[in-house]
Amino acid sequence: MARILRILFLHLCTFFLLGSVVLAQQVPPSFTYQGRLLNSAGTAPLTSTVNLKFQILNPAADCLLYEETQTGIDLSTTSGVFSVQVGSNTGSGKRTINDPGMTMTQVFADGSRAAASANCTPGYTPAAGEGRLLRVTVIDGATTTVLTPDQSISAQPYATVAERLRNFAPTDLLRLNTIANLTQANIENLVNGSDASTLHHHDGRYVQIGATGSTNLGSGTTYTTGKIGVGTSTPATDIEIEQLNPALRLESTASGGGTGQIQFYSGSTERARIESPEGSSELRFYTGSTLAMTIDNNQNASFAGNVISSGFVDLGDYTNATETSTLSPYLTPCAAGCTGTMWYNTDLNQVRYWNGATMLSLASDASQLSLDGSDTMAGDLKMGGYNITNVGSITATSGVLGGVTLTGGYIQNLSAPVASGDATNKAYVDAQISALSSSSSGAYLLQDGTTALTANWSVGGYDFLNVGNISLAAQKTVNLGVFDAAQETTLLGTLGAGDAGKFWYNSATGELKYWNGAAAQVVGLSGAGMQSLNGENGSAQTFGVPGTSGTAPAWSSSSNVHTLNIPMANTASVTAGLISKTEYDNFAQKQDGDAQLTDIAAITPASTSGYLLGSDGTNLLM
Repeated sequence: MARILRILFLHLCTFFLLGSVVLAQQVPPSFTYQGRLLNSAGTAPLTSTVNLKFQILNPAADCLLYEETQTGIDLSTTSGVFSVQVGSNTGSGKRTINDPGMTMTQVFADGSRAAASANCTPGYTPAAGEGRLLRVTVIDGATTTVLTPDQSISAQPYATVAERLRNFAPTDLLRLNTIANLTQANIENLVNGSDASTLHHHDGRYVQIGATGSTNLGSGTTYTTGKIGVGTSTPATDIEIEQLNPALRLESTASGGGTGQIQFYSGSTERARIESPEGSSELRFYTGSTLAMTIDNNQNASFAGNVISSGFVDLGDYTNATETSTLSPYLTPCAAGCTGTMWYNTDLNQVRYWNGATMLSLASDASQLSLDGSDTMAGDLKMGGYNITNVGSITATSGVLGGVTLTGGYIQNLSAPVASGDATNKAYVDAQISALSSSSSGAYLLQDGTTALTANWSVGGYDFLNVGNISLAAQKTVNLGVFDAAQETTLLGTLGAGDAGKFWYNSATGELKYWNGAAAQVVGLSGAGMQSLNGENGSAQTFGVPGTSGTAPAWSSSSNVHTLNIPMANTASVTAGLISKTEYDNFAQKQDGDAQLTDIAAITPASTSGYLLGSDGTNLLM
């Protein structure tokens, strides 16, 4: 069937008609659509079973507002006449997959906007009183026919005045009144969170209850005589923030200018202020209107007044290295502006300060001296009975008589005299030491040896250098240093030509060794005053059990064991060696006791080959 003619009669239910009467009963969301389908020639009705697809479109026919399909419409007994209800509630099974899901009221209502989609490319917002188009498609087996043209759906005057609207009387409804400024837009402003400041005539400010977005209170003043709680409905103070990480933020709107402040007032009198200027990382504290303290962006605190503490002041700790790497780059450009900066040097164990040009050690009075010698003594240096240790040279000022006065103490680690003047001074020191009380004699030795030690003299593992001869008393020993194999290896790595003559004991080999300036040597033991025996230089040389190896008698030595080898003469390749007792006896039996062979010497045949000696010794057989 190439074409279907139609005779249509359209009944529209009044629920979508403008100005229509709506009765108390609920009107179904549909309208009746009736018609008759004829063949393409218009001469006979259709008698088959068909499906009908209904689409409601905007006037431009480019936005689908509603689509449904009704199936199984039997025309076999109706002469092609049919009657169906078009329209449904959302979610109805007869709506197709292309249906946008609008209610029937939204499909026909003015101002009901359809969003842009695949079947409504431009989107659609109907004008007041604007109609719609109805498009019908007949599906007869494999043949699909769209009936043309699309039919217009428009409002019809059905009732001009309604007594009730969905059972509400006129007195139950809010009516627009432009004279009293009661408009749809103003009503929407009151309920949609918009600024409603133009709708009131007093100084109040309004906040949307339960709002989750930002609320703008305008530029007027907002105040409360109660408390303000953030995260709590029962603030204990005037302002309380109760959060996991509570915070207050002050931010200037001027880039690079302005100052954030927290102010403390008593009436109109400023008592204190904390401020931070925009564009820097400083924090300033004021008392009244006077700057009292500044913390700069390097965490340095500057005080306008004194620092008074009832406890102690803990200075920052620096080493020699961090003075150079951290303090110097800060203090040098600061110069006089940082005069008086103090810290503690843990390497020097000194309080140090900056005088505006250089770093100095603190000297509060004449009893303290700075490391750099910039301080001078105003009196004698008194140690209170304590020692001065590890001192270098003590040099008196030219033309000034100086000296060291000891009271029950002593001078340690004096260097040996290197000049005549030094020797004179050394003798003077010895003379002064001899005047010390005898009760302290165990703490020092006189140069002439008249003072004896009363206990072992320990030098803490250090060396005696440049010592003359060491003479031991009778029955005394010298206890050499003991090294194992690993320790000896380490020792040898430190020795050079200047260490020739050093002795030690190797506990791993049980050997007494010395350094000859180039290598370690074993000192010969008692009875072994030789350097080497047959190439072996061990401290214990032994003889092994004689052997028979080799081709001639010889000594063999290995691991300080010496073996004499004499091979057997009857062994192949042996050039000299021993004969066994058996061989010797056999040889002896060949000689007669009466020297019967003595006459053989007189026989001088041309050849002795084939001659045999008779058993009696007298006959020479041929």
